[in-house]
Amino acid sequence: MALGNYGAVAVDVESSLTHSSNVFRNSDEEDDIIFQVLPRLRYRFDQGTVRVEAHAGVDVIRFDDFDDNDAEDIKSHIAIDFPYGDAVEDRRYDVRLEGGYNERTSPNDSVQDITQTEEVDLSAIGRYYVSEQTFLRSGVEFLDKQSQTSDYDDVQRIEVPVEFFYDYSEDLSYGLGYRYTDTDVSADGAEPETDSSDHAIYLAVVGQVASAMTAEIRVGGQQRQFDDDAYDDETQFFMESSLSWVASDLTTVDVSIGNGFGTTIDAVSQETFFTELGLRHQFSEKIRASAGLGYEDVKYSDGRNDEQFSVAIGSGYTLIEDQLQIEGAFRYADRDSNEDDSNYEVITFVLSISYLF
Repeated sequence: MALGNYGAVAVDVESSLTHSSNVFRNSDEEDDIIFQVLPRLRYRFDQGTVRVEAHAGVDVIRFDDFDDNDAEDIKSHIAIDFPYGDAVEDRRYDVRLEGGYNERTSPNDSVQDITQTEEVDLSAIGRYYVSEQTFLRSGVEFLDKQSQTSDYDDVQRIEVPVEFFYDYSEDLSYGLGYRYTDTDVSADGAEPETDSSDHAIYLAVVGQVASAMTAEIRVGGQQRQFDDDAYDDETQFFMESSLSWVASDLTTVDVSIGNGFGTTIDAVSQETFFTELGLRHQFSEKIRASAGLGYEDVKYSDGRNDEQFSVAIGSGYTLIEDQLQIEGAFRYADRDSNEDDSNYEVITFVLSISYLF
């Protein structure tokens, strides 16, 4: 519904039925059926030099057997881009502001449980062109994760990236970057805490690297320094890489590889290496399909080491263009660990339907 000069609003509803062979992600491998329905109010404004996109809704979650985990999770997000479009021809900067409050009820591979969290995320990232071919990219990202499930902790993270890029061409930029991350864990009675500061230095390539191929690659080194001497500082390689290849008008191949530090809600530091390969194909205007392979290697500060292989396939059918869609998906994951309770398999089937009013 158009609001004249004030943008437009719409309502959509997403519902899904999921069968999981292992809802708690542990060696007990207990299965359940989960029903979800998410109505949302959406808003969009893109006039002049500002674009705003926002949504808010409630995700109603019902478990068939383990109904202690039933929830009504609030979902929200807003993104503001300025300046937007071609209204400012000689602009030397652009800024993107994002924020949201979200409640999450979902299985957690790291703690092997269904957990509930309340999360506030805020970010402000901008670019400033120092000259016609060089620009600075920087900002701040904030995440506050409050655990609502007993025996788990709160985690707060602040991240500040600073990157300097050179435009090699209109479609390709090379850069050098530094990223600082501060993580604070509020653990009730748990000593020592895994508060930490991370430093990463890396080279970056962003843009079109070949015909029909775009990439965003950051590769370098990183160090995690713990506030408590009970933990040894860690130095590892750093990587955030994604590549997209448009193989044809109907087929796209995506590759992602990364390695970075994190902190779980049970106050354990982790280093995660992952790689993902995805394929998307459009059979017709109404029918599409996807497939993916994944590998993950996670090392925890408490001595636990996990490896996971996964495969996923999915398909979608558009019943009414831009309005009504139905999707189905299958995922299989096999997790191997040096801890017996962390060895398990997960088979997931999902059927979903979405409607935009």
